[in-house]
Amino acid sequence: MRGIAGNSRTAGAATALALAAATFVIPLAAAQPAAAASECKGRIDFAKSRNYYAIMSSDDGDTREAARYNDATVKEIGHALPACRNAHHRERVRDLLKKSEDYAERALDANRRKDRRQGREYEEVVKARLEEALYRA
Repeated sequence: MRGIAGNSRTAGAATALALAAATFVIPLAAAQPAAAASECKGRIDFAKSRNYYAIMSSDDGDTREAARYNDATVKEIGHALPACRNAHHRERVRDLLKKSEDYAERALDANRRKDRRQGREYEEVVKARLEEALYRA
């Protein structure tokens, strides 16, 4: 068999090079969904941490700081929604994130009204929804 420029050795080298390239392309393509899932889970986890700080602030009686963390939670959930568009259970994750965003906004309003008890209840609902979304993502 004649290879490139009439050399039979280059035909084998070209085939080996093509096989080597194929082995590197397949894992790289498989890694892309894993990276997207990692970003989704990271965003949800960060929203959970912001909500955790809001709960801690509510327990301390600092509704102003709790409202600040509620606002950060709402913003981070807003960032998680597009990041989770390719999640495994995307409809369920999107639904859970929308509900948690709604309850985080309710907690924000309650803490702005200085209603610590109501704000704390909403923050607990956000915590439960975000934990389930993280599990489903």
